Amino acid sequence: MQIRFMSSLSSEEEDTLAPVVLAAAGALLDEIPLNYALRIETTSNRVYQRQHRQFPSGGPVNDTDQRTSSSHPPMKRTRS
Repeated sequence: MQIRFMSSLSSEEEDTLAPVVLAAAGALLDEIPLNYALRIETTSNRVYQRQHRQFPSGGPVNDTDQRTSSSHPPMKRTRS
């Protein structure tokens, strides 16, 4: 699934709101047993990313939040 959200916010407002949206979406998705990757690219080319991998049978969980100032290529869609 790929979701795109377009806004009328200024670039400064986007940079302020992006980490909040990322954290809120991550908190919601962390309650569901699935692997996911979230990526937010702002107008000012800042990128905010979060990944969550949950292994079956209650194994280790790997959460990462990343913030960068450079532009990155779009996430590749993969199918299991």
